[in-house]
Amino acid sequence: MDDWLLTKDRQVATNFVSRHDLAHDGRWGNVLTINGRYQPAFQVKSGERIRIRMVNVANGRVFSPSFAKLVLYVIAVDGMLAEAPFPLREFYLAPGNRIDLDIIISKAFAGKSLSVQNLYGRKKSALAFLQVAAEEAVETPGFDSPRARQFPRWADAIKLPVEHEYILNAKRGGVYGISWAIDNKTWPDNATHELTSGQFYRLRFTNKSSRLHPMHLHGQFFKVIAKNGRAVQENFWRDTVLIGPKQSIDIGLIPLDKGLWLNHCHILEHAEAGMMTVINVN
Repeated sequence: MDDWLLTKDRQVATNFVSRHDLAHDGRWGNVLTINGRYQPAFQVKSGERIRIRMVNVANGRVFSPSFAKLVLYVIAVDGMLAEAPFPLREFYLAPGNRIDLDIIISKAFAGKSLSVQNLYGRKKSALAFLQVAAEEAVETPGFDSPRARQFPRWADAIKLPVEHEYILNAKRGGVYGISWAIDNKTWPDNATHELTSGQFYRLRFTNKSSRLHPMHLHGQFFKVIAKNGRAVQENFWRDTVLIGPKQSIDIGLIPLDKGLWLNHCHILEHAEAGMMTVINVN
């Protein structure tokens, strides 16, 4: 999933990293595409069971996909299997987020065109279409969706102290006139945070700004354990989480892969303007 900012003559607008984009949620286009195509149609059969992976590769746009009246479940988030499949309901795919879906094309939809829509924003918009063949339905395969072999609950994680709080905010100055900072420092001047492989950590992202920040941690996966200080229980891993305006998100993680890993806002204009830092897993 992507979007493109086109001019009236259908050319890509060349004003990248503009002051407007920096002061808002990055560069949002006016044309939405799937696999580089505008509102493509995919041929499917009634009774068919398919797996779809949705990847948000946009600079800044958030998507919330909807598949009409289809029976479908999310089986993986950000490339990691969930504890158990769960229905797709108002799932925000920020830049960098991925979801895998297990979909059954009901026999009742034979010969119909099903719209896949984006519900995020002021008005919904069509992303693609599933064109269901009119011929006789195929037999639906019957098997359990894949799921994680083991998954921690971490019910008491909210009781542990916060190891580090990352403060997200804008500041004046910098190459573009507006900078986006973590802990009041911009890349590459911010400090490297040290973590130990195999140890549990509770980290907090606090958004002091009025803009969106999808924070993406390279090389590690985490669970969201609290929103605005209140415990939540998600049954899937992430490597990217959307932090809303004036919101705080606590994550729990056990870093495994050693080395230097980038921690940054996945709105590319915000990252370009300094909202990046590094963690070092020893």
